[in-house]
Formats: sequence, structure tokens, C-alpha cells
Amino acid sequence: PMTLRWILNLCPFLHFDNSRVEDYEHNISIASWNVKSILDFLEIDESNRFAIGQATLLEGFKRQFPNYWDVLHQHVLEGRIEIVGGTYVMPDLIIPDGESIVRQFLHGTRFVRDELGVEPRTAWAIDSAGHCSQLPQILRQCGMDTYFLWRGVPHDAPSEFVWRGPDGSRVNVVWLVSGYDCAAWLSENTREAFTKLLGIVDSVGGRAASQNLFIPVGGELVPPAMHLSDIVREWNSTFEDMRAVIVTPREFAERLKAVQSQLPTITGPLCSGRFAPVRHGGFSSRISLKILNRQLETLLYLVELYLAVAGCLLY
Repeated sequence: PMTLRWILNLCPFLHFDNSRVEDYEHNISIASWNVKSILDFLEIDESNRFAIGQATLLEGFKRQFPNYWDVLHQHVLEGRIEIVGGTYVMPDLIIPDGESIVRQFLHGTRFVRDELGVEPRTAWAIDSAGHCSQLPQILRQCGMDTYFLWRGVPHDAPSEFVWRGPDGSRVNVVWLVSGYDCAAWLSENTREAFTKLLGIVDSVGGRAASQNLFIPVGGELVPPAMHLSDIVREWNSTFEDMRAVIVTPREFAERLKAVQSQLPTITGPLCSGRFAPVRHGGFSSRISLKILNRQLETLLYLVELYLAVAGCLLY
């Protein structure tokens, strides 16, 4: 429950980019070793938690470290690892057609369900460059009620708000105002770590809808901070008015519901570059991927059309 005491909700996570730094095989190799390190991170302290998204990352880890899959699965079932996002990759949510977006969730959630026996409940698109206005409905249909994001917010809003879609569907949004990598590479030096965390508190504390602050701890291909539980213990013995805890996104989402009635409501697409850079159309550095995506969507449409005509002729 919410209290008058400030709570720093530190959420360790791993961000995996399929195509930006190098090619997929190069990136999945690094990311898979990071996932293996997550299993070691969880053994250090019972309070440690972690968030992992994207089915393609999990596929790659299972392929490269099959002997560790059961260990990861057990941590997922225990709730110490939360599978977030529910998509196959972290997709572009503006340019592709709706069918493509829906199939991201279809294939991503199916993989997680079949391989790990859980349903992703927390939407996670922390690096997607914009978010179409129909997403609240899509997320609700996928069983998700909270959406973590960084880019695209057009308003000078609180870091937590309700996003309403055209059909009236609503999801709670957790806006990572300082970026998803604001606490990446958190120093082992207590003073340096405290300085970074206090700077984040100063920059986002005024936007928080409650005394709970969500601080992501991770970044692109950044391994887990093995010393995080030590930093938390030192923090809690130093600051009596601000308690630090290690959480999953779901745990923070449940706490947010306690102030649901206080959250403002925003409508429309979230595709502004006011607070974080976004890419639009042909200016995107990934235009080749978008052209291929559009070609595949056209092919899918034609296949479905011909199947429908063939069905009519048969009957």
C-alpha cells in the first residue's frame, strides 16, 4: 500500500536490440550470456528480481544455453523473473499495419505460454519510437493493464497516467521520464551509486503520482548489477525517509492501482519527440525493415484474399 514514506522501486531488466548495434547472432550471443548472468544474480540474494522481454531473446537463450532453461523456468514460476512485453521483438508501433502489431503479441505470448507456462500481464515497450492510439484496446485484449514506455509522450504529464483508446479501453502507463537506461552501469561505489539515484529522484520525483518512484536498472545489452542488493541495504540504513526495494514491473503495477483514482487520463497517439527522440517514416534508420514488413503484410493480405475466394468457389 502507498504510504507517506518515499519508496524507490528499483527494477533490474535487460534490453535487447535485434538489429541496431550488430547483426542478430552477434547481439543474441551477448544477450544470452547476460541472461545466464541473471540466473547468478538471483542466487546472490533472495530479494533480487528481474524483468525480461521479447520472445526472440528467450528463444536465443534456450538455443545457446539449453541446460539452463529449466533454471530460468523455475525462477519465472516463482515470480522472481517476470516475462514482460508479450511481443516477439520490441516492435515499431506506429508504421506497421495493425495486423502486424497484433501478430507480435500473438506469437510472443504463445511462445511464453507454451515454453514457460505463464501469461505476460505487463506491457513493456521502453524503446519503441511512438505508440499508436489503438494500443490500449490491443493490450487489454491481450490481458495487460499496465504499459511501461519512454518515448512519445506529448504532454507535460505525471510519470504515471491512464491512457484511453478510441474504443474506451484504458491502461495505466508508467512513463520512464529519464529514459530506460538512467541507472545503467550502477557503480559498485556506494557514494557514486547514491549520487546517481538521488539525481534520478530529483528529476522525476516531482512528476510521480504517489510516493512510489519506479527506477529501471539496466540498459541495452547491460549485464545485471550483481551488487544491487548491497546498494539497497546501504541505502536503507542511510535514508530513513526513502526506502529502496527491488521489484518486478508487475509488483510496481499492483502498487500503482492504490492511487488509480488520482491518475490523469490522456488520449490519442503517443508519438511526440518533445521529451525523447522519435523517428518518423522515411527518416527512420530502419526503413529497410519497415519496407520488408509492409511487403510481408501485403503478401499476407493477398493470401487471405485468395483463400477466401477459393473457399467461396468450393462451396
